[in-house]
Amino acid sequence: MSDNRLSDILDTQIVNEGGVEDAEVVARLAKACLSLKGEERPTMRQVETILEGVHSSRFDHNSQTIRVGQSALKDHPWKGNNGGEGTRLYSLEKEFIESSEIPR
Repeated sequence: MSDNRLSDILDTQIVNEGGVEDAEVVARLAKACLSLKGEERPTMRQVETILEGVHSSRFDHNSQTIRVGQSALKDHPWKGNNGGEGTRLYSLEKEFIESSEIPR
């Protein structure tokens, strides 16, 4: 992922169905979940929120969604090396940010 080679290994069916941007979001999330340090991993609520955002962005572009750019992703402790790449639509931005501040 650090060399932007994700598209080299993605199956064409995944790209056609979900798009490269969604695949990159899920790949960054998976990378964050594999971190050895617990404080660098997202909570289950954060994982749920991100996956719901990916899912809903495919079906509901006209709802009350909020564009979350690089700054919102890179400020979280689980960001990984390239956590700020790209942009993503999230309708639950406020809930996501609040849940990231809850101690584990």
